[in-house]
Amino acid sequence: MLKRIVLILGMLCLVATARADQSAPIKIGVLTSITGLANQAHAFDNGAQMAVDDINAHSGVLGKNLELVLRDDKNSPSAAVMEAQRLVEQDKVPVLMGTFLDNLSLAVSSYAKRAKVPFLKPTGGTDKFIGQDGNRYAFMNDVSTDTLGHMLAIEAAKNPAKRWTALIPDYEYGHAMYASFRKYMSALRPDVVWVDEEYIPCNKIDTGAIVNIIQRANPDAILAVIFGNDLIKFYRAANERGLFKDTLFVSPYLGYPEYLGTFGAEAPIGWLTQGFPSASFTDPKLKDFVKRYEAKFGESPGGGSLDGYVCVQFIAAAITKAKSTDREAITDALKGIEIDAPQGKLRMRAQDNHSNYGAWIGKTALINGKPTLSDWHYENAGKYLPNNDAKAKP
Repeated sequence: MLKRIVLILGMLCLVATARADQSAPIKIGVLTSITGLANQAHAFDNGAQMAVDDINAHSGVLGKNLELVLRDDKNSPSAAVMEAQRLVEQDKVPVLMGTFLDNLSLAVSSYAKRAKVPFLKPTGGTDKFIGQDGNRYAFMNDVSTDTLGHMLAIEAAKNPAKRWTALIPDYEYGHAMYASFRKYMSALRPDVVWVDEEYIPCNKIDTGAIVNIIQRANPDAILAVIFGNDLIKFYRAANERGLFKDTLFVSPYLGYPEYLGTFGAEAPIGWLTQGFPSASFTDPKLKDFVKRYEAKFGESPGGGSLDGYVCVQFIAAAITKAKSTDREAITDALKGIEIDAPQGKLRMRAQDNHSNYGAWIGKTALINGKPTLSDWHYENAGKYLPNNDAKAKP
């Protein structure tokens, strides 16, 4: 009798466990730089959560809700890998997404290869991520440095400036962005000369020395790849010395609200960049995204908000296609998958794990006292990627 009771209790436990497994949410591991890049992390996390809420409101994925498991990567490669490992081994997530800076992304990509877990990088960055350091499990959502460098060079080449200086953060992203922009400028404008290039350790800029060097070089144009506090400090110091008069500035990523907004009313005017002009969208789907985001969070979205939203869309579509949370099945499903994103149809290319997510290219401006991107146009990345019929010409 006792054996029967034990057997029945055991069966009941198995049934209860099975039911719990069936109702348990599908977890997505998210690495976000709350420490170090708080504005960007805030925008990204909100966008990702909005996508999760939208999907869960329509029956979720495979009949289950999605759930984000957030970890602070502390803007450090070692911390990012440690948190990725915790997500995979302790939280049992079937997929990872996140990290902003390239040194973190490359470190997590290497871990993802060892752990055999799909990893989706939300922001753009070095082509090494999908090229020489790429692997089966690493996917890129946003424009790469080669693609963005090409887009910005096409616009910059229209300006008569010949003498260029570059301010370069001294790590992978800075080197890759400068190399890409310079390559395409050389093809478009053989008359351009680079009179100086300054490699700057992140968050350690000596603004006085840099401004003096630039003034001695006397450039017509400056490629300012530096960002965050380094760019703010440089801008203020250079502005005091009158460096900006008649000088063309190109500054990748500056036009995103989470970056440009930190300048407030003293924001740079007329700088060529990419951004996220949420207040001036005319496309109905993008306007709807902005409207719903503002209603949900009480603030306007940043470029990272759309990155987070689209990444979750890609992951949800891959799990649906795989009909499983098996990591290998999700990895296979991500290759070549298409989604209907707010900016239109996006595809994750099977040949290099890179999506055709594009960029809004324009110039910084102050409109009604608020910094924004003006005179912009959207460039689909598809025509700039290798092995495309409609590839952009230098």
